This record gives sequence, C-alpha cells and structure tokens, in this order.
Amino acid sequence: MTRHAESLATATLKPRQFGYLLAALMLATTLEPGIYLYIWLIMLPFYPVAMSLLLSRSVVGVSSAMCLDGLMVGLLISVFGFVLEVTMVLLALLIMSSLIVGGWRSLLKVLAFVALGATAGSWLHPEEFVGGERFYFVSFACLIAYVVFIGLLVFDETKTLKQQRYEAQANKSWLSSFVPTSLRSENQCLEPQRKRLAIFFSDIAGFTQLMDTVDESLVAGLLNDYFTHIAEAATKHGGTVDKFIGDGVMIFFGDTNSKGARQDAQACVCMALEIRQRFRELAGLWQSVHGGKRLQLRMGIHSGFCIVGSFGVGHRREYTALGSAVNLASRLENHAHGDEILVSQDIVRLTGPRLSVSPRGLLSLRGIKNPVPAWSVRHLSNLHAGARLQLLSGRKHV
Repeated sequence: MTRHAESLATATLKPRQFGYLLAALMLATTLEPGIYLYIWLIMLPFYPVAMSLLLSRSVVGVSSAMCLDGLMVGLLISVFGFVLEVTMVLLALLIMSSLIVGGWRSLLKVLAFVALGATAGSWLHPEEFVGGERFYFVSFACLIAYVVFIGLLVFDETKTLKQQRYEAQANKSWLSSFVPTSLRSENQCLEPQRKRLAIFFSDIAGFTQLMDTVDESLVAGLLNDYFTHIAEAATKHGGTVDKFIGDGVMIFFGDTNSKGARQDAQACVCMALEIRQRFRELAGLWQSVHGGKRLQLRMGIHSGFCIVGSFGVGHRREYTALGSAVNLASRLENHAHGDEILVSQDIVRLTGPRLSVSPRGLLSLRGIKNPVPAWSVRHLSNLHAGARLQLLSGRKHV
C-alpha cells in the first residue's frame, strides 16, 4: 500500500461519509422501526470513519477497504430493492472513490464485490421493497444533495489548488534569486568543481547592539527589507546568493553564468556599489522613523579559486563555495569600516583602471598566514570614461 493511495483514501472520507449519511436518511423513511433498522442507521454513519481509522493504522489495505465498500454498497442496493435513485447515489459514491484511489482496475474489482453484495442481499432480504411517495421524494433530494456536495468540494479544492499554485509561483520567483541555475536544471552536474569566483560578503555594523535596544519585530522588518535589496541587486548583476548568516550575506559570481574572471569581478563590484547605495537609503529611512544611530554596511570582495558544488547529506545538502578565497573575502569584510567596500589586490588587478580605490595597506587577517594588501572602493567608472586607477595614500592597518 503506497502513501499516495493512503492519502487519496483519506481524501475521499468526506464524500463517502456524506453518501452513507444520505443512505441512512433514505432508510429511515422506508423501514419500520426495529432492530434491523437501528443496526443499519448506526452502522452507516460510522462505517467510513472506522474504515479511515483502520487505514491510518495500517490494519487493512486500501484495496481491501475498497472491496468492503463495494460489498456494503451491494447490500444497500438490495435493501432498497434496486431503486434507480438509490442505486445512482450509492454507485456514484463508490465509482468516484474507486477511480480516485485505484483507477479503472480498482473500479472493476470493486464492482464485482457490488454484484456479490447485491446477490447476497437479495437472499437476505427476499421480501419485496415498497418505497412510497415520501421515499422517492427523499431519494431524489438526496441525489441532488450529493451532486451539490461533490460540486462544492470540487470548487473548494480547485480554489485551494489555485491559491497553492499562486503561492508556489510566487515562492519560485522569490527563491530563484537564491538558487543557482545549476540547481534548477536536472542536466547540470552538482558534484563539487574547482572554479574561479568573485566572492562578496557583507554584514551590518553594530547589528548586535541594535538587537539589544530595538524590538525584535522591527529588526526583522529591517532585515527583510535589507535582504530584499540584496537579492534584487545580486539578480540584476548575475550573482548567486549563497547564504544569509544572521545579518550577513555571501554572494558569488562566476559559477554557471561566468563571463570570465575580469567581468565577474567587475559585476561583483558593481553589485556592491549598488548595495551600498541602497543600504544608505534604507538606513536613512530607518533612522528617520526609529531614530538612533545610523546603520552602516561593511563589505569585502576577493577573487580566487574555490570548490563549488552541493555539500551535505540527504535533505540537508547545501549548494555553496568553499576554500581559502572564501575565507579571505570574509576576513576582508570583517576588517572593513562602516559603509566601506574592502577589496583584495586580485579584484583591483581584474577590474583595472575602471576602479577608483584608496589603499588600506597590509592587513593581518585571522587565519591568513601572510599580510594581505587591501583597498577601499570609491567608485567604478563606466567603460568609456577612461578613468585611471587612483591609489591614494593611506596608512597600514593591522
């Protein structure tokens, strides 16, 4: 018995239960009060509930449950003397459930049990059935009620599915900013590969202190706005949002849509400059509304070879980049001042004379053996500006 069949059997509980309730109502209008009537009236409403309970506990299989349904329907049809209205209601109930759960093969098997139940019922109830005017009216009303009930269920389910599709599409559009193209294509290899990437890190200076002084819901709103701007800028410039780490973000360029190390580095710097401008506006808005100290963003960028691919176990896998180049970019971000983009010598070399920077000297970075030269980005000129590389004097930072 598959989980899919189990879920379908559970999904048909409402129409089955309603159908058996209608059968009980029709019985109540025909049979004289007695033990025979009371047995049926008690059994019919609780039968589908009991069967669903047995299914959920794996006491019976879906196929066996459907066969028992067929036997029950056959007995009921014989009790009602094969009256057309009743037969239509009961068979409609059974056919719908059988087709949904098991398809045509299941339906044919169940119909065989209907015939068996009807034959046995004819032997158990040899007396001729007499309905009367009230019975036929109730039967017709029950048939209409069942059709309306199924229609409402289908309408409600269709509405729910439409809403789920809308939400799924919205989530897909939003998540596409964070999911690499390689993860969205079944033909792409996700095995770790060595690639040259431009890696970007950022975090909000003073964020920990902010959490201690401002309501958490306000901070959450700020972070969501910040992450939205980050994702939009990354998507615009062709970057892959690797992960959010608290208030920090890691983005890399040069994976599946690489245009070469030089252009990847330039795109990464362009994105960082746009993020800086967006965050300045966001921080200004935040300060005007909530007061306090103006927030500032620290950013670090480096270019180097990394191992990029899917890492982890089972459903806990993560598409990310690993290596010393990633560590260096992270360390540069840690040493950046507020509102500063700190880049490595590789980024300066790759972007060429387009990049206007000022030197920060040699930095001793944690986990990095030798001091690393770093530069603070001022701006990136366009291709036709003919700007030269500006190296302004600066002091050495340790």
